[in-house]
Amino acid sequence: MIFQFEIVNFRSIRDRQILSFIAEKKKENVETLISFKKDKVLQTIALYGKNASGKTNVLKALQNLRKMIILSHKFDPASPIEFYDPFLFSDDKTLPTEFVITFEVNEKKYFYKISYNNKIILEESLFVYNSVKPSKIFERTGKEYSLSNEYESIRDLIERTHDNKLFLSVISQWVADKKEINDIYNFFKNDIIYFQNNYNSPSQNYRKKTTKLLTSDPNAGLFLKKIINYFNLEMNDIKADSFSIAFEKIPSDLRTFLESIQHLSKSKQTDDITAETIQSTYEINDKNYVLNFDEESNGTQKIYDLFSILYSGLNSKKIILLDEVEMGLHTLLAKQLIKLFQDLTINKFNSQLLFTTHDTNILDLEFLRRDQIWFARKKVQDNYATKLYSLATIPIRLSTNIVKNYIEGKYTVPLKFKW
Repeated sequence: MIFQFEIVNFRSIRDRQILSFIAEKKKENVETLISFKKDKVLQTIALYGKNASGKTNVLKALQNLRKMIILSHKFDPASPIEFYDPFLFSDDKTLPTEFVITFEVNEKKYFYKISYNNKIILEESLFVYNSVKPSKIFERTGKEYSLSNEYESIRDLIERTHDNKLFLSVISQWVADKKEINDIYNFFKNDIIYFQNNYNSPSQNYRKKTTKLLTSDPNAGLFLKKIINYFNLEMNDIKADSFSIAFEKIPSDLRTFLESIQHLSKSKQTDDITAETIQSTYEINDKNYVLNFDEESNGTQKIYDLFSILYSGLNSKKIILLDEVEMGLHTLLAKQLIKLFQDLTINKFNSQLLFTTHDTNILDLEFLRRDQIWFARKKVQDNYATKLYSLATIPIRLSTNIVKNYIEGKYTVPLKFKW
């Protein structure tokens, strides 16, 4: 679970921007809130804004932090940090990027901060809230490290932590006996899922994950039928199969083509090739029909691509980052997808959904609380730097026509068109 995320100097974001999942003390849709000790936490946040306002960069920032934690222990010590992507409209490309996240793992609240430029990690700290006041696990400024008494035993791992590597990433590879560290690492590795649309072409990575899931987990097939019914896709089922073909049994002309593809030409010719089939089944007027899945609509294909995420997110606790939730979907389907996470009788594991959207049908105060609706804005007087803020910071009545106000630019920047 995420409570708060802060971003400084990343892509379109210059100054510190804070995205908070902590619910305001407002009596709006309280049945949708997650309880954590004394706090109430939002399970979904919608991020609105015109094109190029920086919405996706918020998701990318969280994904960058995740990748830094997962991968930096593998970085070549002599190489620059590839995840350094500073504010685009600045002449100084040496200023540090900073990410700060407050999150929960195993019913414990943590604070983690990193600051880095293209060459080195400048700051890194990890704290745990065993009480109201946070307690240090470790803190790092440049080459200076400070560890809690409990973690003094891992001090020798400082020598393995080169200037461009995160200490959290390094120690997680070496401290199998430190469950807390491993659980935090696995939270970032396994529990944050980023799905970015590729402009109506299917996400092959997640399509393969869905197919693998359906061919390995019988419960996934049952869950898929529930999803088909829930979204009223008007089909009986979707059948997926995966099988291997020995490389030498592939027709010679196709084998030659495959060998010409760079990433396959490096494999041994004895390697098997994995093939997949996906078919949708229908029963119409007592007759059965089977369609190749690529004949289905973009929306149906997107539901399939998203299925592994939905299955994981509704059967365990995850944080799902979904870019342009409505792409390829009917506006009511997009709203129903969000409702899966809004409804705590369905979202029993308290997964969270952070999504970007342009769909004003979702901009509904009977559906979302004011603190669930966020905006990204860029103005020329701010040097086109992204600003983030929620509708809860704007004084409005619950009866306000927020769709009309949003379209007119009253919450962000008015769109002006001229020829």
